[in-house]
Amino acid sequence: MKINIYRLLAVVACAIFLAAPACAARKINVMVSIQPLAYFVERIGGERVAVSVMVPLSSNEHTYEPKPDQLRALSDAQMYVKVGSNLEFELTWMDKLRALNPDMIICDSAQGIDLMKMKEDVDETQVNYHGVDPHIWLSLRKAKMMVYNIRNTLIQIDPNHWKEYTDNSDGLIKEMYDLDNEIYDKLVNLKKRTFIVDHPSWGYFAQDYLLLQLAIESEGKKPAPQDLLALADQAKHLKLKTIFISSQFNQENAQAVVGVIKGKLVMIDPLSGDYLNNLRSVMNVLYKALK
Repeated sequence: MKINIYRLLAVVACAIFLAAPACAARKINVMVSIQPLAYFVERIGGERVAVSVMVPLSSNEHTYEPKPDQLRALSDAQMYVKVGSNLEFELTWMDKLRALNPDMIICDSAQGIDLMKMKEDVDETQVNYHGVDPHIWLSLRKAKMMVYNIRNTLIQIDPNHWKEYTDNSDGLIKEMYDLDNEIYDKLVNLKKRTFIVDHPSWGYFAQDYLLLQLAIESEGKKPAPQDLLALADQAKHLKLKTIFISSQFNQENAQAVVGVIKGKLVMIDPLSGDYLNNLRSVMNVLYKALK
């Protein structure tokens, strides 16, 4: 049987043409520890990345244990973005995650960032911060460096699209810079400078805007009844009526304090995946509580 060479070449060319979009659409599988990191990766990588999050919303980022299906999915990840600031989840699990996929490139988003010192918790039954505050993503100023670190790792994996990743990260950095200025301008002249939280997640945020965070939970330890009474007295002295809580932690102690001061609980989320809008919301509720 005679083969028409031109027809054969046309069929091959057509097959290559049809396959090209599928190849072009292949995404970089990225695993991250927490939702804010997913926001950064998606903003920088756009349609070139597929992102999965280890610690779900409303879960405690210090004590969460990955599910079996998450560990199985890790085998397909080309890149893992860790917070890198001594987050308890990563201290417990990072070596195990790396062992499950030795070829996975690890991005340390905290590289180059100065960490805030905290006293080390000597109670091993509670959260141990290992001397530093891990919540660096809640500072827009430190989060800019996290964005650069993620961008550089994406370029390492996919250098052909370096300009796209650079343009996307530059746009995100500009939005972060503008929001940082907006928050500073709104909070800098408040007469009250202290706010009360259930868990000490907001130290970097407070530092950026010349505020003071008072936490019901101190150094990872559950407060004693006398500690709660002392905090309630301090709140009365400072004329504070709001306690800020997060869904990741037990609210029983916050409810006890707010009952004494006859105040209210307001939810703020340190792990929101809607990163910029969330920090703008935190700005507004702090302003309302402290003005």
